[in-house]
Amino acid sequence: MNVKELIQSVESRLVGLNQDYTALDLRGKVLRLADILKATRRLNIAVARESGCDASNARERIRLYLVQYVGTVLDGTELEVVSGISEYGRRVRELRVQDGYRILTGASNDPEGGVELKPTDYLLLRAEPDRDAAHRWHIANRIRKITTLSAKDRILQYFKEN
Repeated sequence: MNVKELIQSVESRLVGLNQDYTALDLRGKVLRLADILKATRRLNIAVARESGCDASNARERIRLYLVQYVGTVLDGTELEVVSGISEYGRRVRELRVQDGYRILTGASNDPEGGVELKPTDYLLLRAEPDRDAAHRWHIANRIRKITTLSAKDRILQYFKEN
């Protein structure tokens, strides 16, 4: 379905809910709202794809959106819309930790740099990831999974590889 058809689909579901609202019990209302939520998420993804965030997975759509608006404070709701999932925060952490993107959040304010964000705000500082930081994370993650080494030996292994 294209964006216009998805908008009409969401609109008709809302109209149907409005017409039947008083006759529905709580579960009926919740089920209708869940259906509307699913339809809205499909619309969110279609709008993002149509506007250049054309990726098949939520993490990549978030990355494309952040890169498109590098240096701009973005609200978490925006990332939820673009990603089409409620677990957008996890995908942002993956981009930060695993891929090396410098993304600030309200939990990682930088007052010295003049950046003060709300807990639901996100700010990509540079469009390019820090490949070295991502590489260090992948090394640490691989070594962490080695169960035959003691913690001390894993730390030593990490230092050797870095």
